[in-house]
Amino acid sequence: METIETLKQKLKQAEACDKDITDVKYPTGIVIDLSSYQGNVFFITGMARHILHQLSADASEYEEYKKECEHKCYKEILEISRRWFGFIYINGGSICQE
Repeated sequence: METIETLKQKLKQAEACDKDITDVKYPTGIVIDLSSYQGNVFFITGMARHILHQLSADASEYEEYKKECEHKCYKEILEISRRWFGFIYINGGSICQE
């Protein structure tokens, strides 16, 4: 379990991220720590599915996202997910410029 101070530090670092998210399909600004279980590709794609479900998006939206991620390497999936959802990636406390 992370302390409140640790979470505040991560939030502060995420806010400093200068990635442009104006081209994001579903801007969430969710911070994902790649050094934790959140960095698992299944967690990231599962988060995508959960977001689309919460937004009552059509099932074809998830299929489109999934198809775009097919046969891609880890870094490409991170970038696709950033473009779709505005995910901000940190690595144990420092911003990842993926």
